[in-house]
Amino acid sequence: MRCIHQNMKVDLLQLACKAPLLYTTWTIVFAGAVLVAVALGKRSIRSSIWRAAYALLLGACIAGTVMVNIYHKPIMEKYNIPRSILVLGDLVFHIVPLLLLLWGGKKMMLGFSQPDNNGSLWEMMAIVATVAGVYMWFLNTAMYPGDPRVLVPICLASTAVSVWYFAPNGPV
Repeated sequence: MRCIHQNMKVDLLQLACKAPLLYTTWTIVFAGAVLVAVALGKRSIRSSIWRAAYALLLGACIAGTVMVNIYHKPIMEKYNIPRSILVLGDLVFHIVPLLLLLWGGKKMMLGFSQPDNNGSLWEMMAIVATVAGVYMWFLNTAMYPGDPRVLVPICLASTAVSVWYFAPNGPV
């Protein structure tokens, strides 16, 4: 499938093939797997697992939106996409999930976690560090244009804020 926009050829299939390598995709899959487990009746899911999945996704959404706004031109050049596709992708994969998580993610999952199965902040942080570490080990920042000295701190800061937000004694 090809479309032409502002004299720029965009191969949407090629772009879609790169999506599984993006960090936000990893976190969406992890959070989605937790939601599927809950939908299948796994009420005994540990709180630390859904908290970690949601913290990773929230951190990726925040970092992704920040990076899209800082590095929009290099991203459009690297992936050969027009600004409209970049903005649409940011909206669908970063902003909408971010709003859904902030609006009702924690309330919904609290109803599906057993009170005696809370897990701990340390478990949550270990899961977050493992998932983020595996991604960095295999893909590092190769998928993203921009200086890794800027990208990595953005990701670490947004994930730290997200861990705090979804922590057992967090704000919500």
